[in-house]
Amino acid sequence: MLKDTITLWSTHLSADRLRVRLAASEATSAAVLPPPREGSYEAGALVPSTAWRALSDAEFAGLTSRRPEEVPSYASLVLMAPSTDFIAELAAIAAEQEAIAAQDSLHIAPPAIQTQLSALLDRDDSLALFGPALSACVSQSPAGLNTVTPNPDRSLAGLHVDSWDGFVLAERRRGSNRLVVNVGAYPRYLLFVPYEVAGMDETLGWSDETGRDIARQFLLQSDRRVFRLEIRPGEAYLAPTENMIHDASSLGAESPDRALMLRGFLQANLKPHIPQKAADWYVPELARRVVLETVLKTLGGAGQVRIDEYRQGAVNDIYRLRTSGGDDLALRIRRRVSAQEEDGWLVKSALCADLVEHNTGRTHDAARTAATNSARSERIAFPGSAMIHAYRDGCAVVERPPWELVSWITGSSAGECAAPPDFVDLGRRLATLHRVGFSSFRTGLGPSSVKADGEAWLKERLYGLCTPALERRIGDRHADLLRRGHFEMAAVRWALLHGDLHAGNAIVSDEGVRIIDWDEATIGPPEFDFAPLRYATRQTRSGTWVSDASLHCAALTGYWAEGGVTDRALLTLGELLLMLKRFHTNHFEGRHRAAEAAVQDILRLTDQVLG
Repeated sequence: MLKDTITLWSTHLSADRLRVRLAASEATSAAVLPPPREGSYEAGALVPSTAWRALSDAEFAGLTSRRPEEVPSYASLVLMAPSTDFIAELAAIAAEQEAIAAQDSLHIAPPAIQTQLSALLDRDDSLALFGPALSACVSQSPAGLNTVTPNPDRSLAGLHVDSWDGFVLAERRRGSNRLVVNVGAYPRYLLFVPYEVAGMDETLGWSDETGRDIARQFLLQSDRRVFRLEIRPGEAYLAPTENMIHDASSLGAESPDRALMLRGFLQANLKPHIPQKAADWYVPELARRVVLETVLKTLGGAGQVRIDEYRQGAVNDIYRLRTSGGDDLALRIRRRVSAQEEDGWLVKSALCADLVEHNTGRTHDAARTAATNSARSERIAFPGSAMIHAYRDGCAVVERPPWELVSWITGSSAGECAAPPDFVDLGRRLATLHRVGFSSFRTGLGPSSVKADGEAWLKERLYGLCTPALERRIGDRHADLLRRGHFEMAAVRWALLHGDLHAGNAIVSDEGVRIIDWDEATIGPPEFDFAPLRYATRQTRSGTWVSDASLHCAALTGYWAEGGVTDRALLTLGELLLMLKRFHTNHFEGRHRAAEAAVQDILRLTDQVLG
């Protein structure tokens, strides 16, 4: 049995009312049923039998048990009730679109249509569109058909999977989805199989089947169940039709079936998805997916770029891309964005190419070309560092998340193969970075005049990190020390910092240790870069992780050997700021012992530096 299932939810019906709209049947050959009123089925077509039954408790629970916010758009089927104004305006737009412009494997609606659709969706909170609309049209089918989708030769296709986007089976989650509004006079039905097509490649051992082959093989060899959802006039469904076996039915109608269709990267009613905490802006999964498709097309499109690897970092989706020209690139798309980052991100994104080039000694033309092309090309909607947000229900929704395209560095994380010699090399590389004047990079980070504003900068950081929750843990005396933040900064050296140099952000490669993930690059005392290494861990032979102070000492040894200079008080101050930041961002949530240890560290470090 497939574990990747489709989830159904409704924006306007209770669970009991939704269940009444559902029925189940089994797929059978169209050849064994009476011929349709009009036309005929292609050879081998599969359709539901006409014997429908109510769903069992288990079937209904399997369809609806997950909450909307837990389900990505490529596995989410939504029953909606758009406003009459929305339907009327969308119908007018679709009628105006007489032809769809083809662009590679995607079909893009003409610019005039894009403008009208964007204006419509900006005024209507029931639906959000990420990236360009792919098509808008009206379809009409005869009444009384078990399935309605025709082939080019007008024969009926039967149950099938859409293939507009041209993805192979394993990549079906990257496809667009489709809004279908019933604008006819009678109910119509969505027929669907409640499993993701993308999950069939591993579970069933399939790879390159077409949409028609997928449906037939699955229904004949695995699970023959087909579900039916009633869509009444004026209602709509939003479905991942590139990732779901489906069709529509006009059985029971006495006049032609009419449907209004919009295809694109769409999400229904964002409200159930937006988290209660507004500290981090909400970045929809669809927004990240559109950035991925945009970058891939900019780099050359189908056949020119392949995704070799995917990783989910703490705040980024990370893809390893290989181009036909031999470039090995890392695409990092933000999955979580803090409101405090809005002003600094543009600068950090501009810094990234320079920092990576400095770090590796290599230049990848493809990375620079992609960022340039995406900003200039009319068909690409996402400049690499742009971020646009819309406020919905009091929370900022990031519609164009930040992304970076940089060199991929092959090797193992220093956190997985930690050894003192590697950390000595890391210290040497850090000394080289800190010697480079930050004015040579395109940066506006840190205090505007670091020597004049240094103490004010530090006091602001300490004051902001001393929250009421922390004050209750450390007491009035230490909280007062933090809020006063008295530390002499006049003689402090300033440098461009990595900002988050834990062992996982150091890669041990054939060319030595290389530093990755510059999201938190900033200006500050160079000693601050050593704070995360103070808590470096290594993996023992038994597989457990233990703290190893020798790794921090090795990094300092390499730093000093390369001519770096450190101040003990500033090293301690950097550790204090790190622990305060981790406590502030709930780094220790659910880990009581670690949280208590962090509080003790904060007390000790505060006494040492500010007492």
